[in-house]
Amino acid sequence: MRKIGFLLLLISASAAYGQRSERRITYGVFVGGMYSKITNIEKVLIPDNMYAGYTIKEPYKFGYGAGAFLNWYESRVFILSLMLWYRMF
Repeated sequence: MRKIGFLLLLISASAAYGQRSERRITYGVFVGGMYSKITNIEKVLIPDNMYAGYTIKEPYKFGYGAGAFLNWYESRVFILSLMLWYRMF
């Protein structure tokens, strides 16, 4: 079963191969969500011998991001411009 799954993965990866477009300028927009949580920060920031019994809250945060891109390429020169905006709550 693993061999069949690996074979299907290889076939799907080769089928997803993207070829370069003939257009010189491409553009688009993108949006997405984020989730962030730092764990084990107490062991990193506070040495054991300095502050005994001290605790730190480890909250999580949600956020979102958006942006736009513009690609321009000539025969050997490629220029990618990005504009990004992210916000965490």
